[in-house]
Amino acid sequence: MAESIYAPSYIKEQLLARNLRMQKKFGQNFLISPAVCENIASASAETCENPAVCLEIGPGIGALTLRLSEKYDRVVCLEIDRGIFPWLSENLAERPNVTLYNEDALESDFAARLAQQKGEKLAVCANLPYSVTSPLILKLVESKLPFESLTLMVQKEAACRFAAQVGDESYGSLSAYLAYYGEVKRLFDVKEANFYPRPTVVSTVIRITPHKEKPVHPNNEALFFSVIRAAFSARRKTVYNCLTSALGRTKEEISEALETAGIDPSRRGETLGLPEFCALADALVKE
Repeated sequence: MAESIYAPSYIKEQLLARNLRMQKKFGQNFLISPAVCENIASASAETCENPAVCLEIGPGIGALTLRLSEKYDRVVCLEIDRGIFPWLSENLAERPNVTLYNEDALESDFAARLAQQKGEKLAVCANLPYSVTSPLILKLVESKLPFESLTLMVQKEAACRFAAQVGDESYGSLSAYLAYYGEVKRLFDVKEANFYPRPTVVSTVIRITPHKEKPVHPNNEALFFSVIRAAFSARRKTVYNCLTSALGRTKEEISEALETAGIDPSRRGETLGLPEFCALADALVKE
């Protein structure tokens, strides 16, 4: 089974025999390249020495899981599709270090499922469904779990947004948010031919390495995030107009905060970096 799992003919045969269909709502495009799976698993494992447990979201029929199980002491998988889950279970029956849960990762308690043991490191490695990529990444980040790294395959366009720097065309609120959480690095692209069925877009594997020390230290983190979201709420508007529209503060309060932070009110959100967002949020705390 280990090698046949990568064969489109095997996948077609099993889908027919099990009376299953690929679920577009789950973004099901199965990896059929052993080399790509090996590269992704290796990229994840090189950041996290054993003993370690790896969280995989959306394993599908287990193509990437097989490689991860060879590199980690434990692998915990969350698969939402009830129809495919028995097939996945069969494919991984001979991998005792793999634990499977048939549940929605967006509803899952990651800490409880991982059951981190003393001295055990944590990592994430996943081929994320395109439709829920951002919500899943935010849930992982906001879980506050001490991940060594998050190695994720996402749509190439999304990867560009996540890794964007100040001034880049694709730089936005999520770019800034992730930069606060960790270093985002694009590793390599994965062409459409490596999947069955073929997606219509190129994928990119990225690595998010959480900061040991945050790059800025806002006095009010919730307000800091609100300022970032507000600054990108209308890309063609100035930061002054965005903040007055989205934060529920008076124009005088916004003007004074911008002056205190040393930010020209005519600038746009995409020109501001984390230190400036932090200074602006701290000024608004005083206001």
